[in-house]
Amino acid sequence: MPPRPPSPALVAAYTAAGAWQTRTLLDTVRDAGVPSSPAVADQHEALSYRDLLDRASTLAAWLVDRGARAGDVLAVQTPSTVLLPTAHLACIAADLVLLPMSDHFGRSEVEHLTGTARARFLVLPSGSDPAGWRRRLPSVQLVGTPSR
Repeated sequence: MPPRPPSPALVAAYTAAGAWQTRTLLDTVRDAGVPSSPAVADQHEALSYRDLLDRASTLAAWLVDRGARAGDVLAVQTPSTVLLPTAHLACIAADLVLLPMSDHFGRSEVEHLTGTARARFLVLPSGSDPAGWRRRLPSVQLVGTPSR
């Protein structure tokens, strides 16, 4: 059963209290401050706000160029890396739905979640076998791993 949308009265109350904003996370990151300031980091790299927004924009455009349409699901299986916030912002920019998945999930979990969510795109951790996943998930249009 799909979730019910919040009532207009609830939206108004939460917005008036400052708990909800009309701005997206992407808007907030764009206005966060000095573009060269650190935004996100992992054990391999750190991105400034400018770099994070550039990568998110590039990923969003890349997905749209490959047929992503508003409402499509992008599944991302990743450890805690800068890919996750990048994909999140890319999904906001391209009006996609992000399905984040732990890199500890096995085949059955990934197959179940991508199938249930009707994911059209799947990004796997580096070192994964995209060809094997393409065979197991024929409904997923694009399967790949990020490159550095």
